[in-house]
Amino acid sequence: MVTERETPWGYLAIPSSIREQVDKDTPKLDWVTLEQQLRESCEDPLYEWLLLSHVSLPIENEPLLSTRSAQNMYCYAFEGLPFFIKKSETTESFTHGDAVSEMLFDLDCCLKMTELPSSCSYSVKSPSPGLHAVINAVAARARLDHYRLTGTEWELSVHEVALLARMRELSVRNAASPKSKTPISTSKSDEGVTIVETSEANRWLSERRRYVPTQLPETQHQIDAMIAAIEEWAL
Repeated sequence: MVTERETPWGYLAIPSSIREQVDKDTPKLDWVTLEQQLRESCEDPLYEWLLLSHVSLPIENEPLLSTRSAQNMYCYAFEGLPFFIKKSETTESFTHGDAVSEMLFDLDCCLKMTELPSSCSYSVKSPSPGLHAVINAVAARARLDHYRLTGTEWELSVHEVALLARMRELSVRNAASPKSKTPISTSKSDEGVTIVETSEANRWLSERRRYVPTQLPETQHQIDAMIAAIEEWAL
């Protein structure tokens, strides 16, 4: 994992200016809303960057910003569709390296989109709260899927569990109370962060209405490729 991006809440540090909005909006975040956020936050700084770099602009009526990578990440984060695993009849030609490359390429594109808004010299743009939620949800789901595929135990923060459940973080913290009707077992890390083991997160999330479990691959070749991609990035 890229340690300089780690926080007590998840993989990608969420700016304090949008953290409350991330928590509030994630339960209802859909792709249309996320794509609109990305265009509002990224198109002006991207246009400026292209001009300064003397790169040819897209032809008229073509979108300036490609959101394919963000859509792939969204579908994995909240719909459980692992875009980096091929499901065709010719999967044997799809190597572990291909899966790793697919994952890292789309992740890198999304990370760059979180950094674009601050690069614009003439327009103050807020970063997309939805994209921050997506990246952290992908990291959380990857560790959960690694547990489901290998049985290896990992830890998720309460924030990450809330992202996958499409719930407010406070609701998950309330579920950790002994008096909760839907209890979830938590503990404290050495850094004092409230954490949930992946086995417990898997159990609890499976009972949540809005959580969509990942459609795990069926063949051993696909399973090995998915494990390789997760271990390269998220662990």
